[in-house]
Amino acid sequence: MGRARVMVASALSLILATIVCFLALAGRSEASDEIAGAPISHVVELFTSQGCRSCPTADKVLADLDADPSLLVLAYHVDYWDYIGWQDLYGSTDNTNRQRAYQQSFSLPSLYTPQLVVNGRAQLVATPDQPVAETVAQVPSLATEQKAWVKLERVGEQVKIRAGLSDPMAAGPMPVLILVTFDEESETVITRGENAGSTLHQTHPVRDWRILGMWSGEPLKIELPLATLVEDARGANGCAALIQAMSPDGSPGPILAAARLALPDH
Repeated sequence: MGRARVMVASALSLILATIVCFLALAGRSEASDEIAGAPISHVVELFTSQGCRSCPTADKVLADLDADPSLLVLAYHVDYWDYIGWQDLYGSTDNTNRQRAYQQSFSLPSLYTPQLVVNGRAQLVATPDQPVAETVAQVPSLATEQKAWVKLERVGEQVKIRAGLSDPMAAGPMPVLILVTFDEESETVITRGENAGSTLHQTHPVRDWRILGMWSGEPLKIELPLATLVEDARGANGCAALIQAMSPDGSPGPILAAARLALPDH
C-alpha cells in the first residue's frame, strides 16, 4: 500500500503542477545546454543512516565506487535509526519504503544498514571486507543488456527525459520511470547518537525521488521545469532517471536503464 500511495501521490502532484508532457519521439533536433555524460553500466544504491555506527565505512565504500564514471551511485538515507538520538538530515520515510520494497524483492527477514543494491538484481552488506567491486562486476551491465534506454537533457529552463524500451517486456507489470535528485556530496557534523563527535562525508545523498508513473513502453518525452526540480530537492545539484522493472507482486525488479544530469546551483 505504501508504494501505491507514493505512486498515486507522485502522479497527482505531476498532474496538478502540469509539468509532464508525453510526446512520441520525433526526429526534431533541439539545441541543448547540457546533456547526460558517460553511459551508465550499473546503478549502486546504498541504504544508510547518519545515526548508524556501521554506516560511515559504507559511505567510504560508495565514495570509492563513484570514482568509476560508468557507475551511478545513490545514497538513500533511511529514518528508522533516528530514534537513537540523531535525526538524519537526509533521512526520509520514502527512502525507508524503497528499502522495504527491496526487502520483499530479495525475501530478506528484516531491514538492515548499510545495504547495497546493484541494478536491482543483487544485494549485500556494504562494508570494506565484503566483495563489493566483485559483486558489481558480476551483475550484468545495463549497456550490455540494452533492454531499455533513457536520456536526460537540459534545454534552457527545462529538463527533458526521453525513454523507450529496446526489448519487448514479457507478460506482467510494465516498468516504472523514476526520477531521483541528489547532492553531489555533503559534510555533516554529528552531535548526538552513535556517531556523535564525527564529521560524516556522504556521496550523492538522495534529496528526493518520485515515480513518474508506469507506462506502456511506447517512446516518450517528459518535460519538467528546472526550477521545480531544484526547489523540490532543496538545492540538489544532480538528478538521475531510472527505468525499473516491476515484479508481479509490485516489488521492484531489475533496473533496465539509467541516466544522470548535473543541475545548476540556484
